Amino acid sequence: MKNDKLRVLLILASAVPAMGGTISTFTGNVDNLTGTNENYSTNSAPINTSSAGSYKDLLLTGNQTNLLQTNTNFHLESLSVTNGSSYTISGFSASAPSIRVGSSGYTTSEQNAAFTNVNSGGSQDLIYLSGNSSLRINQANSSTGGNLTLSIRQSGNFNVTTGSTLTIDAAVAQKGSGLNLTMTGGGTTKFGGTNTFTGNMSVSNGIVEVATSGTLLSNMTVAAGSKFIHNGSAAYAKTLTLNGNGTSSRATLSGNATVGTSVVLDNVGDTLAPGNSPGTMSFTTAQTWNSFSYNWELNNFTGTNAGTDFDKIAITGGLTLNASSGNYILNILSLTDGNVSGAVSNFSESNQSWTILSTTAGITNFNATKWTLNKDGFSASATPTGSFALNMVGTDLVLAYTAVPETSALAITLSAAAMLVSRRRRMAH
Repeated sequence: MKNDKLRVLLILASAVPAMGGTISTFTGNVDNLTGTNENYSTNSAPINTSSAGSYKDLLLTGNQTNLLQTNTNFHLESLSVTNGSSYTISGFSASAPSIRVGSSGYTTSEQNAAFTNVNSGGSQDLIYLSGNSSLRINQANSSTGGNLTLSIRQSGNFNVTTGSTLTIDAAVAQKGSGLNLTMTGGGTTKFGGTNTFTGNMSVSNGIVEVATSGTLLSNMTVAAGSKFIHNGSAAYAKTLTLNGNGTSSRATLSGNATVGTSVVLDNVGDTLAPGNSPGTMSFTTAQTWNSFSYNWELNNFTGTNAGTDFDKIAITGGLTLNASSGNYILNILSLTDGNVSGAVSNFSESNQSWTILSTTAGITNFNATKWTLNKDGFSASATPTGSFALNMVGTDLVLAYTAVPETSALAITLSAAAMLVSRRRRMAH
């Protein structure tokens, strides 16, 4: 294939850190792949055997925004974007081609992706982003007809390093069964397509976000220090496990979506953070939570609209709190009217209350002494002198702020001053 906008460079493994094997490098702007089942690395159809030359590794690099379009199936073993590059891969044909990542049914040498974590039979990086780079795999086709699909052909990692973003609007599918994906690296992976991938997913380091348009059919495990944001319009109904480990190593579930499954919360590191500053997190089944943290945000001190002025958890069914050996933390966090951390708007020393968690069938075993109200993240234009308290009201949890009456505040100040004077007099004698 000849294209004045394309340069294919075969480079040695030592040219890119932590790589092995032959890599192809693309530094151009637009490339229309037109061959049948084209193999980008060798500009020829992949060999459907274990022979070398099929399913090689592609490195996208450069300092400009590039568009790579394909109107045929795009076979890769692994894909990397580095050096702060920003690429988009889009479909170009009504035939709905797929991007096929990883190898299936090949020799061990063919199945070892060239980028990081290479080991025989172990975890390896199918997509690797580094250096504040970004990659978007579009669902939309630039022609009429079907949409692009990302086909996963072996278990492995999406290694998106801190500062980098992988956005997959294409539908994620799988070749075969028993495949698993791990999101690692500390960056952000976003799913926006109607996915059919049913293998297990885990977030070992970083953030996984499901967009409003996205669906997820995978069981999800969130490791300590990682976050799962679910904003999908369809309820998430698979197994969801948070593996938080204490207040300094949280596993966080966030977003405005509906969760249609029971979530096991058994550590204060298991953290619920509704919405996207602020918002509502809904559960359509009864829940039993032994121990967890609730990051509750408020951007309008006098606001009454849950999901807009403050966070809320809504449970269809009941909530059982089994805190016989655990406890609960409510982090009270103030936001400005611009929804960033800071002094809450419309603050005044007045009594206020907010329903922060609602149920339709009631709460079992609520005990206020099991809750720690952490106010370190709350601030206002004037220093609050009142106090927060958490109560069960009917079938809900209500957070109340009780202001200190102005006369009482003055009396407290005068009493403290009098005690200080009395102490100084005793010391003088």
